[in-house]
Amino acid sequence: MTKNKNSRPILGIIVGHGGLPRAFQEVAASIVGHSHGIVIVSNENLSAAEMESRLDKIVEEHPKSDILMFIDLYGSGCAHIGAKVRRRHPGNIAVIYGTNLPMLIRFLYYRDRLNLTELAELMQRTGTEEIRLGPS
Repeated sequence: MTKNKNSRPILGIIVGHGGLPRAFQEVAASIVGHSHGIVIVSNENLSAAEMESRLDKIVEEHPKSDILMFIDLYGSGCAHIGAKVRRRHPGNIAVIYGTNLPMLIRFLYYRDRLNLTELAELMQRTGTEEIRLGPS
């Protein structure tokens, strides 16, 4: 992982339903050329407790990293689990809901240039700005 301007690496965790986390990672990698520093967690074939345990383990394996957790759907079971994990590990995790591809592409480009707060704010702006109504 590369280091941001505050010298803490930032790990991205894509959390979501079915094959979506893997698809997000693969497509982002095909556009940017890599997906270093991103791990995925799908709810596929996992109970809520197993998913929560998997996320806790990832966080615990990266004690010197900041973590930006990308959740596919606000209000979902995945979202509730992500929020619980964040509450248990305060200070180094930001969670963003409603993940889209432009967010992940920007994450891969900017995670070594911004701190966690700045990066989370950029992800929110990007997610919103990249949703547009096409011309009639």
